[in-house]
Amino acid sequence: MRPRQLNSKSQTSTEYLVILAVVIMIALIVLGAMGGIPSIGSGVSESTAKTRLATLKVGVASYRQNAHSTLLQFRNNNPHALRLDEMWINGRKCTLYPHNAILKPGESKPVSCYGVVGLGEISRFEHDFNVTYTDLELNAQYTIEPEAKLTGTVAGGK
Repeated sequence: MRPRQLNSKSQTSTEYLVILAVVIMIALIVLGAMGGIPSIGSGVSESTAKTRLATLKVGVASYRQNAHSTLLQFRNNNPHALRLDEMWINGRKCTLYPHNAILKPGESKPVSCYGVVGLGEISRFEHDFNVTYTDLELNAQYTIEPEAKLTGTVAGGK
């Protein structure tokens, strides 16, 4: 039995599809090597980070970065009152205002982080950070070092 031969129209269509598949694969490899398309998917990671940060023991309900400081809306998700002792951004300790802010269970409070040089020099940011706090009922100190980063666009940035 002889194999059935494709007519020239079918063969041309098949070759076209194979070439198209190869071009798409090469394009995907090049995009992956270049780091993808800028800003595609950044909103997803930013919203995921914000959701994770809000559920920490000392949750970060919201935050914003400007040229001089990082303003965070902390929320106490603990059953006890706590005191915010210190915060580090990108490995540098910042000055908190108000200093040693106390949050009752379920309370939210805005706290500014000053003195970390260079945070406002770019329009996009992605900061590692940690927060040390004291549980006032247990008189125990804890440090939260979340995997999620403070990610976003500098207020007033490009």
